[in-house]
Amino acid sequence: MDIIQGAFFRSIAATLNHLYWADALILERLKGNERPEETIKHSLTSPSDWNDFKALRFKRNEEIEEWSARLLDADLDGMLVWYPGDGSTRIEKLKALCAIQLFNHQTHHRGQVHAMLTAAGAVPEPTDIQMLE
Repeated sequence: MDIIQGAFFRSIAATLNHLYWADALILERLKGNERPEETIKHSLTSPSDWNDFKALRFKRNEEIEEWSARLLDADLDGMLVWYPGDGSTRIEKLKALCAIQLFNHQTHHRGQVHAMLTAAGAVPEPTDIQMLE
């Protein structure tokens, strides 16, 4: 795994794996699972095969799309409660804020990946809505 200076997770692959894991945790919390860390294990190195990663990412995206398609305004009312991996501290946040975090967190790390790709000499596809026709 090549280390990229300034990258928080040290590489494109590790950043994408973190995002895949974090999406699963946030989504499980939004579905009412107070202890998703008990079944979802964070890994910056797995999957290591690009094709495996793409297939898993596609499935995660479908899961997020299905969840959001069924979402009602009332589903975002109230508080969301969960316990981090060590289980020591009860965390409570507004459900709506947690739903925003699911997408805001993706935007943050996808921007980092875009910057890393650009720094490595790649020319990523346009992402601005007005460029997508």
